Amino acid sequence: MPRVVCLVWATWAGLLSRAFQNSPGVDGLVLSSKSLEAPGGLEAAAEELSKASAVFLFRSSESFWDEAADLVKCLDPKIPVVCVGYDPSAWSLGNVPLEDARKAYLCLVYGGDDNASELAEYLGRLAEGCHGAAPAPRRLPFEGLWHPAAPEDHFPDVESFLAWHEPRAAKLGLGPAVGLIMARHYWVNRLSAVEASIIKALEAKGLAAICAFTNFSADAGIGNQGLISWCRAVFLDPEGRSRVAALVKLMSFFSRGQDDGDSGPPIDSPARASVALFRSLGVPVIQPVFTTSKSLAEWEADSRGLGQESAWQVVMPEFEGVIEPLLIGSNMTSGGDGGSEESREPHPERVSRLADRLARWA
Repeated sequence: MPRVVCLVWATWAGLLSRAFQNSPGVDGLVLSSKSLEAPGGLEAAAEELSKASAVFLFRSSESFWDEAADLVKCLDPKIPVVCVGYDPSAWSLGNVPLEDARKAYLCLVYGGDDNASELAEYLGRLAEGCHGAAPAPRRLPFEGLWHPAAPEDHFPDVESFLAWHEPRAAKLGLGPAVGLIMARHYWVNRLSAVEASIIKALEAKGLAAICAFTNFSADAGIGNQGLISWCRAVFLDPEGRSRVAALVKLMSFFSRGQDDGDSGPPIDSPARASVALFRSLGVPVIQPVFTTSKSLAEWEADSRGLGQESAWQVVMPEFEGVIEPLLIGSNMTSGGDGGSEESREPHPERVSRLADRLARWA
């Protein structure tokens, strides 16, 4: 059977691997960026590429992607190659029509199992020599609100969320609300077990939860407001008052934008826009911590704790003034034979501890 070989960010690897598994007529192998970075990873990729009937790359800026691109350049020019990335210059390596590459790119950017399956089947057709047009991706929202008990998979704005949530909160006797901001990637790919566990723990303490999702960076071309604008829309009311008594920030990135209405940090501060937002809210902003290179069992057994991850998970977020870096779960991408599967696992005792702290702050 003709084989598709995909080289992609670890972010997309689990989604695309699952799509190939659910498409029995397509033989697809997904190699994640983590596998390429590992010792011998590029050599293993070269071996797999030599057997490929079609190739898909989602490139980034790290140097190993240039080496991966060199491997693809050595392939038979008749082999279909779809090469995309956030940097438009990455697309030049591909040899399929640009419009087809654009649709393939949007299938991953929009995310979700349906789009990934469509992409896998398109790549399978390329591997079989059928050069039909790529599928039109299903557009999914880049921001919204979510609650595990809601009948809808998301709410498009805070007004529709509150129309559902406020009667429920009153019935359950829930008190002050805690805000949660999560990465859209985890919502769209159904990896929201951590957020669900936090919301359950908060409600057990008598607190309401307003959980919003978004992408980090604003992108007008695809309709994404970005972290700062969406947080303002959700967590501040029309009079500029905070809707929440505390905010749990579940996105580790901090803003490199600017907010000219803030007179606080120097203009070259990478956290300027985030600090301006948090000052507007005027509430504690909690930044929990995740281990991304170890399972929870491995982390508990390791006397070094987070190790090198502390720089990204703890030190850098402190530029925003966030507090209480309590580890509450694991975000891992793992798998053998070059394949990858992303998973998120909450730590029940520590999620409960987080809810205790939030109840005290609220």
